Amino acid sequence: MTAVSEPPAPVRSRRTAWPVLVRDALLPVAMQAVLYTAVGVVNASRAMHDETLLLLEQAWFGTPWRTWAVQWPIAWVSLLLHGCYLAYYLVLTVPYARLLWRGERHAWRATVRAHLVTLCVGCALYLLWPVEGPRYRAPIEATVLPDIGHRFTNWMLATFSARGTAFPSSHVSLALTQLLMAWRYQRTLAYAMVPVLVGIGAGAVYGGYHYVIDVLAGAVLGVVCVAATTWWTRDRRR
Repeated sequence: MTAVSEPPAPVRSRRTAWPVLVRDALLPVAMQAVLYTAVGVVNASRAMHDETLLLLEQAWFGTPWRTWAVQWPIAWVSLLLHGCYLAYYLVLTVPYARLLWRGERHAWRATVRAHLVTLCVGCALYLLWPVEGPRYRAPIEATVLPDIGHRFTNWMLATFSARGTAFPSSHVSLALTQLLMAWRYQRTLAYAMVPVLVGIGAGAVYGGYHYVIDVLAGAVLGVVCVAATTWWTRDRRR
């Protein structure tokens, strides 16, 4: 008997697919916001472990989260680095939107999978060993960085961030996850994301939002979770 092939799926016009594109591009970020908020509620009244982390931070790196802004209180530098730090939200959503626009559902699912694994592992670490970071311990005064970038970023974090979620840096871990997945599925976009990711890490320390160890731990977490997710997916297909 001759096998009967399945009819091809109907192709939607781009205009018709817009609601689906927006929904699916924002879905992983919405899930992240819900989980992140829940972690913040749990950690709100818990003891933090900054003192332990600071022993290593100061021994290895000194106090760049306190001194960089004082040493280089340059308006354009602050605007650039805070802009990169805020561009994190574009780094999360643009790769999804581009994959969906191109109809690459397989790549979208793989990226969502890696995103959620990195997110869940990071949130588990926040619950097991909460660290609030320098923004709570020693915030940089507005007189040091009076520019709008610093003020707006502080407002964003005061409104939407969760206490006890500094180590590892989710900005770095999730942005690096998106970069590594973009490197696999949309290389041109990945090239554009590299300087933004560097700016996110530098801005996290310059603005006094993270210790250097937070940034490095976030990078390690992103690499490990993407590698583990990729290995697990390939192993299941064999």
